[in-house]
Amino acid sequence: MNAKQRVKHLSLCAPDALDDDFERCGDSDIIRQSVLRRHGARSRVYEVCAARFGWDASAGSKEPSARRVSRALGVPFDIVVRTIRTEVKETPMGLGVSARALEELEILYEDEERGTVAVNKLAGVASTPQNRISDESMASRVVAYWTRKYHNNVPLSSTTPFVVHRLDYETSGVFVVAKTKEAARVMQSAFEGRRVRKTYLALCKRTTTNANQQQQQQQQQQQGTIDYPLVKDAAADFAGRAKVRCVLNDDEAALVKVMPAETDWRILH
Repeated sequence: MNAKQRVKHLSLCAPDALDDDFERCGDSDIIRQSVLRRHGARSRVYEVCAARFGWDASAGSKEPSARRVSRALGVPFDIVVRTIRTEVKETPMGLGVSARALEELEILYEDEERGTVAVNKLAGVASTPQNRISDESMASRVVAYWTRKYHNNVPLSSTTPFVVHRLDYETSGVFVVAKTKEAARVMQSAFEGRRVRKTYLALCKRTTTNANQQQQQQQQQQQGTIDYPLVKDAAADFAGRAKVRCVLNDDEAALVKVMPAETDWRILH
């Protein structure tokens, strides 16, 4: 199966698993464990998924298309597709989180009654999962933490992290996740109503060519405000995901939908 065919049938059968790392055996095994726990090894659901993901050696092909599975098992095509989609969706989150990543999770604050938790997001770790199968994002680590603390290490597909806000991949800091939509909505309203104050610490490097330039820079303004509006720029990212950038030109700001943004800054050292 070439790359184009693989993307086509994965997008149809298991869109949540469509990434470059899915072929690792651990990813497919996570789905297998979930199917076994939910249906057992002798179920029709397991038979369909085994043929689809290559768990059954007699299938003769790794990751065959849904139509080939349908013909081989005599199961209607639409049922094969629905079964695979359902089982991928019902695979609990957090199963791909390693024991080490879970131990590294630093809980800064937890409200058990409201079901919210604030953790220390690490730099170089994504806030949200790329997919629910193979992932060690901060949101998935929180799910793994909830599974261990509240569910006796029994993963539940109903345990879903509702992310209150996001931090960039390389940014570390306080990251808040809620256990319910209602708890997330309450906290998100605080962000939307600008009742949350965020402080960032940045390490910057500036180059100088001589002592005079360095002295001039030290005498420059030590604080200020950046009030350029922001716009989502889909063209900025090769994968099609929108990125946010500043709009520096008033003419452009009049043509696109912008979001107001204001950042006060000062040099600490």
